[in-house]
Amino acid sequence: MTHRTPLSIVTDTALLQTFADAAADDYDTPSVYSQESTTDSDVDSLFGPSSEAPSLDDPAFVPPSITRMSSLTTLNSADWPCVATVLASRSAPSIPGLFFDPASRLPEDFAEDVMSTCIQMYFRSPDVDQVMLFERSGEPTQPGSGSGLPPVLSSLLSSLSTLLRPLLPPEKHELLFPAPPTPYARQAILNLYWPGDGITPHVDLLDRYGDGIIGVSFGSGCVMRFAKVLKGRGDEPASQRTEEIASGEGDGCGVYLPPGSAIVMTEEARYGWTHGIEKCMEDLVESEDGKGPSVVLSRDVRLSVTFRWLLPGADVVGEPDVHDPGPDAGIRS
Repeated sequence: MTHRTPLSIVTDTALLQTFADAAADDYDTPSVYSQESTTDSDVDSLFGPSSEAPSLDDPAFVPPSITRMSSLTTLNSADWPCVATVLASRSAPSIPGLFFDPASRLPEDFAEDVMSTCIQMYFRSPDVDQVMLFERSGEPTQPGSGSGLPPVLSSLLSSLSTLLRPLLPPEKHELLFPAPPTPYARQAILNLYWPGDGITPHVDLLDRYGDGIIGVSFGSGCVMRFAKVLKGRGDEPASQRTEEIASGEGDGCGVYLPPGSAIVMTEEARYGWTHGIEKCMEDLVESEDGKGPSVVLSRDVRLSVTFRWLLPGADVVGEPDVHDPGPDAGIRS
């Protein structure tokens, strides 16, 4: 027996109204965020709240669920599979260099602040779903330090350093959070995903990005799938040289990334396995204790923040490589 469990997040209704109206206009369909539902909403932020956002101290404020957004996205989901076809685990797969603990999560209030702040800063237009930011090498990352990253991401890095310290070997923690001056420039990728969005399986470009990648999920969980890269001709994308996991064969696996969680890829996990997200509306996940019936978890609006190191010369801006969407960079499959 499979149970269905919806997920919900707290975010900025004004912004979601913009996205919803734009999508509804595309399909000549009324927005699920109509005038009748505008009181369901809203957000606050530690990093600079919008003047339009109500305070959480307001007695009229009620934290909302926006699982109704799933009904909006189904307008454009005729070709999407409803539920992922492969059962995902809640624990870290046995991949050398992969570090993940589903119980290690950012504080809920902090995670909500990060998401709402990023939406306010970077995703006010419905046409924007990805933003790339950079921090020059040698710069400190503490909040207010003058880092090239905005305060919200500097604060996130500081929180991740504390959160991941018990999970990582000392040398891996030093790789991801080195004492200043940092040896390389750091890239941060922010992606906003609607239910049904996916990521093409890939390995990050070997000549552009260094070892050590951190991916953080906000707002909604999803399943990330991994497949071992096989030997090939050498001129084809890594995604064409993997063990298939949809058939139940080969060295493939999927892990559910809950909101507020962080996953780290180093060494073999970073270089020898592809990672991707299946394009579907719901994920099939094992029970929390691993013994009960599997559950179907509906995807909601999700923000991912990914940090990775730029190799020397990789900070030269040019045409993007379509084969490298980043660990969670949002090339929709």
